[in-house]
Amino acid sequence: MLGITFSNRFEILLDALTGRLAQAGSDPFVAPQVIVPTTAVERRIQLALADRAGICANIDFSYLA
Repeated sequence: MLGITFSNRFEILLDALTGRLAQAGSDPFVAPQVIVPTTAVERRIQLALADRAGICANIDFSYLA
């Protein structure tokens, strides 16, 4: 399912992403797909998720291009 959240604050977007990933954790063999604009944003999301949950694994990061 496609979900779009609009905000200028990274923390608000990260909270929304964390909530959606927690809800979508029903099947451990299907990786949720997160679309990011750059590798820097991907790395920042990975570190923030690992900081909040203790680990960031089984997430498929794709780029806009």
